[in-house]
Amino acid sequence: MNMKKILLAGICFCTVQLFAVPRHTIYVSPNGNDNAVGSLSKPLRTVEEALRQAKEIDVNVPVDIVLRAGVYEQAKTLEVNRSNLAIYPYGIDKVIISGGKKLLPSNLKKVKDSDVLERLQPQVRKYIKEIDFASLNEKLIGLHAVGFGRPSISTWTEVFIDGKPLNLSRWPNDSTVLIGKIKESGIAKNGEKVSFPIFSYLEDRPSSWKNSDELWIGGYFAHGYADDMIKVERIDTISKMIYTAQHTLYGFMTGAPFRRWFALNLLEELDMPGEYVVDEKRQKIYVYLAKDRGEDVQFSFLDAPIMAIENCNNVKIKGITFEYGRQIGIYMENTNQVIVSECTIRNMGGAGICIGRGSLLEGNVEGNKKGGEPLSRQIGDLMGKIYDDPLFDRKAGTENGIVNCLIYNVGAGGINMGGGNRTTLEHGNNYVENCRIHSFNRIEKSYRPGIWLDGVGNRISKCDIYDAPSMAILFHGNDNIIELCNISRVCNEIDDQGAVYYGRDPSELGNVIRYCYFHDFSTRHRVSATYHDDGACGAEVYGNIYCRAGSVPVLIGGGHYNHYKNNIFMECPVAIHIDARMQKWGKFMIEKGGVIDSRLNRVNYTQPPYSEVYPNLVSYWDMDPSYPQHNIIEGNLFYNINNVVRGETQWLELKNNWSTSLNPGWVDVTDPLKGFRPDALVYKNIQGFEKIPFDKIGCDLPYEISEENRMVRIMSYNVHNAIGMDGKTDCNRIADIITSVNPDVVAIQEVDSMTIRSKRKDILGEIAKQTGMKATFAEAIPYQGGKYGIGILSKEKPIRVKRVPLPGREEARTMVLAEFNDYVFVATHFSLTKADQELSIPLILNELRPYNKPIFFAGDMNSVPNSKVQKDLRKYFNVLTAGDWLTCNGTCIDFIYEYKENAKMSPVLHKEMIKDYIASDHCPIYVDVMLAK
Repeated sequence: MNMKKILLAGICFCTVQLFAVPRHTIYVSPNGNDNAVGSLSKPLRTVEEALRQAKEIDVNVPVDIVLRAGVYEQAKTLEVNRSNLAIYPYGIDKVIISGGKKLLPSNLKKVKDSDVLERLQPQVRKYIKEIDFASLNEKLIGLHAVGFGRPSISTWTEVFIDGKPLNLSRWPNDSTVLIGKIKESGIAKNGEKVSFPIFSYLEDRPSSWKNSDELWIGGYFAHGYADDMIKVERIDTISKMIYTAQHTLYGFMTGAPFRRWFALNLLEELDMPGEYVVDEKRQKIYVYLAKDRGEDVQFSFLDAPIMAIENCNNVKIKGITFEYGRQIGIYMENTNQVIVSECTIRNMGGAGICIGRGSLLEGNVEGNKKGGEPLSRQIGDLMGKIYDDPLFDRKAGTENGIVNCLIYNVGAGGINMGGGNRTTLEHGNNYVENCRIHSFNRIEKSYRPGIWLDGVGNRISKCDIYDAPSMAILFHGNDNIIELCNISRVCNEIDDQGAVYYGRDPSELGNVIRYCYFHDFSTRHRVSATYHDDGACGAEVYGNIYCRAGSVPVLIGGGHYNHYKNNIFMECPVAIHIDARMQKWGKFMIEKGGVIDSRLNRVNYTQPPYSEVYPNLVSYWDMDPSYPQHNIIEGNLFYNINNVVRGETQWLELKNNWSTSLNPGWVDVTDPLKGFRPDALVYKNIQGFEKIPFDKIGCDLPYEISEENRMVRIMSYNVHNAIGMDGKTDCNRIADIITSVNPDVVAIQEVDSMTIRSKRKDILGEIAKQTGMKATFAEAIPYQGGKYGIGILSKEKPIRVKRVPLPGREEARTMVLAEFNDYVFVATHFSLTKADQELSIPLILNELRPYNKPIFFAGDMNSVPNSKVQKDLRKYFNVLTAGDWLTCNGTCIDFIYEYKENAKMSPVLHKEMIKDYIASDHCPIYVDVMLAK
């Protein structure tokens, strides 16, 4: 560069410095004063006043609203409608913007109403407190129906203690029961009005309920993808019939294992710490406190978004926690380059974040109507609106981003994001990046995913999405990208759904799913990782890892031009399902004037831009769309897959794939994200197999931001050889209990393997098959031509296993040790003889000393908390479970421990005994702990 250019550059730099517009800063503190000047030493008190003052400043002057530490309670929505604005905490101050209200300890009072006390179980009466909203001059909002097809609206008044949401009281506490004989299905025929559903119950417990005024029931009453929660009118205890007070979209059915129900909001079932009952008539909430007083008790109040960002550009919201609202956390509409970063959205009644307006249809109480008028600051009937009008303009703006955020314990989905124009195919370029989203279906389950995405040209990158009854990602539209996500433990309850799901519109083309890790899904029902439903077409799916990813990791339901390349499938019963549903039950979809014809015409598929961007779409009707065509499966690895394709292989173009049981070259076969060795066989056996960016998959937030290290759920269960207290042998109900807990690892005691009395069945194997877990059996004694002993069920395959005999004079005993990537787990069943119990301790300790990982130890110890053997065990182990749980015959003999020498754990987050007294002679126990990273 010559001297003239250097001088010119210097002049330009000085000019920029001289004429740069300075930022204006407004400080706010909960201890401030709205009549103050808004300086650091004299801050304002409310965010509302800061926003008001910001609007009066020239829009070309950037404004920073800096919040000092504390809680900012909002009685109404914070309205952000000024461009060039940033809102963030001062330094490292912790800032919470709350849609709730704090209760004083004195607001939780003893229950005095005799009729309420009479309905409470005697042993819990002293623990129950009431919150009288009338005395607080607050209105208690009662329960309302939620479920498939119903609008997503503000929820009822909830209670939170020490930052955690309470749960409505329920029966059964941790499971569901089958629907009995149906007297009235509630299904309309020929458009005629029918009665509300009426069905019988099979158990005795409901007959003990004295009052059904506030009784609700939840469950999957017809289809496994459609949950519901409705009011009950009355219970007929003579005929054992439940009369409901509301319709559901699909009515009630029987004949499938997922058609089950549970009861909610009953005083009689207020029997677990952390539960509550809403009594709208009395304007009271009854809570079962885990201790006499919660340190921080809040109730949700605000029935609108906590913050609404509308009609503005270049806004930054950073480092703030939003919680305790009854609806959405943050809402955006008609915005450009609005970035929400490093925020936590939790404990909301609705979705965490919504980008784009929804709709609401008057009178859609039953969820059987679609459409509705566009409505700001609501999600409402959006699902039905987009089904009815795929081109619906949500006014979601462009280039808006959710980055580095944590969203959890929300009621109706994590993020709901639109963007782009389906008519013109103009991209929205909205995105979600590097977020952790989990536990996002506290209230609404079906079709309320971790991320809902619609529109054109939007992106989801590097997100961890996990722990949900239903989907991780549901999308509609075109040219959207889902990449580098780590998705696990979703679709835990449902049937016939996928972790990533879309369908029933062949014009939704150009979508890409790449470099995602799908793993550890349930196989009990029909669950997929990527689900192309009802004729979905044209997805590019490459570089993904499907590991134990459901019963059918990939489902292509009659669609065309889906391309699977360079993916890895491992340890799944089936890899890919394909069917010709349009030839059978789905033929109505391709009829003239049907849903497919309507949606193609809606986008003018034979005209630009669709005809130019997606030329194959023009000939959709020229081929026979009732058969799936042009679906290409190439260059994929199938490792330890029992059946690569379920369906007609002629409907797929299969080439350059490799199916093997040999190690294809993993660095660590138990951890696919460690990738392949440079000399891996996969590169030799699949021509052109491309390297996958394993190290870039998943959220990389530091754990200080994500508020958690890895949680491990540990369970112990003496299953009594699956013989219940009713004398019935039933592996399924044992499996149902385990599945309802969703543990990572389980210590199992008393199981037969191929004995005469068990009719040559492998009991542990049967339970493992039903739960989708891996079984590790350890023989204690030979018995009746087979074996009898203990075992471990685990989601992960153990790195190594060791079985060690233990003394037992009445019968030989054993322990089994399983090492996993992050911890070691030991299961046992101690002898009945005290001397043998004492002799077992040094044998166990000897096996643990070589390990430098957290070690957990669990089982039926045949000794009570105050016994000598338990006192000796406590010298070496921390007891993680409660000593007052009556796990068997009125005593506590089942325990979960942590080895003190290798203790690297955070405190126990949760522990619980499941009160099931039928499936076995023991109650199962479990704990949630955090593995320190």
